[in-house]
Formats: sequence, C-alpha cells, structure tokens
Amino acid sequence: NYDAAFNWLSKAAAQGHAEACFDLSKMIINQQGNKLDLDKARKWLIKASQNGIKEAKEDLFQLEMKLGETAYKSYQNEKALKIFEQLLKSKPNHPKVFWAVTKVKDSLGLDLFNAGKKAEAEKVLMAAMESASAWQKSFPNDAQAYVYLAVTTGNLARFKGGKERVQIGSKVEGYCLKAIETDANLGRQYVILATFYWEIYNLNRML
Repeated sequence: NYDAAFNWLSKAAAQGHAEACFDLSKMIINQQGNKLDLDKARKWLIKASQNGIKEAKEDLFQLEMKLGETAYKSYQNEKALKIFEQLLKSKPNHPKVFWAVTKVKDSLGLDLFNAGKKAEAEKVLMAAMESASAWQKSFPNDAQAYVYLAVTTGNLARFKGGKERVQIGSKVEGYCLKAIETDANLGRQYVILATFYWEIYNLNRML
C-alpha cells in the first residue's frame, strides 16, 4: 500500500529519521504513493545524506544530474547550467559532469547568438570550449571530449572572420579524427567532419 507507506514515512522523515528520508526520496522518484516531485526528493536525500546514509550521496548526484537534464531538455539552459556547475564543485573531475557543463554552455551560447547577443554568446562559447578542453585533459581516452572540442571550436569560429576563422576552424578536423581514433563507433564526429569538409568546399580560393 504505497499511499499508507508514504504517509508513515513522511511522518518519520519530518522527525529527522534518516532511513525514512532516504526511503521517502526513493518513493517519490519511483512515483510510489505520490506525484513525481524531484525537488522534494532532493530535499529528503540531502537530509538522509546529512544523517549518515552513504547511499544517499550517490542517489543525490544522480537526481541532480536528472534535474539538470530535465531543465536542459525544457530549453532552460541557464537553470541547467546552474545545477551542473554546482555539481562540478562537488565532483570536479567527473566525466558526466564535464559533459553536462560543456553541452549546456554550448547550447546557451547558441541561444545568445540567435538572440542577437553576440558578445555574450562568444564569451559563453569560449567557456564551453575551455570546459571541453579541461574534460579532454582529465580523460584523454574519452572520445566524447574530442567530439565536444570539435563542436565548441566550430561554433566559436562562427564569430571570427577570414583568416582567424580558418585558423580556429581548422582544429575541428583534428579533434574529429582523434575522436574516431579513440572510438570509431560514435556517430557524431562523422557528421561534424562532413559539415567541416562542406564548409571548406564553400570557402573562397584564398581562404
């Protein structure tokens, strides 16, 4: 009886019972006896973690990743970035967090660009490229890091003209080839390479 269980766990959790806080968060996440409310689940996981439930820390990490991803998929890039950057402080060397921060910064940069805020967009895309670079340095065998280096570098090149654009954009090919060398089964680097070669074809002869 999920409703009855939820009721009793709520009473126990309200009095600070650590295991009740943990179990209550699980019920909310699994939609057992209550509507899905990830913010409430997060509150109970924090209390469980503070009261000595070791498993709660990992569950809290997974939940916050889910909250950030939900915000990202809802096109709330600023909210998602805030969540992921907070996670980066607690897990400064985690590949999933690097991936999340990088992709959201890249997406936010493009949002700003499309909104006509070119200076802000360039700054955010530069930060996205720096995030991808830090990711690659920490995990040199992670093909996704090279893919995102290609993506962020290519997007940043949009803001440059002539020779500078070519100099920045020329790095895209190398990142894609490194991604293929690291993991040939990923698909995105092939799409980026195809786009890259098409852009090269369309340059004027001198460039």
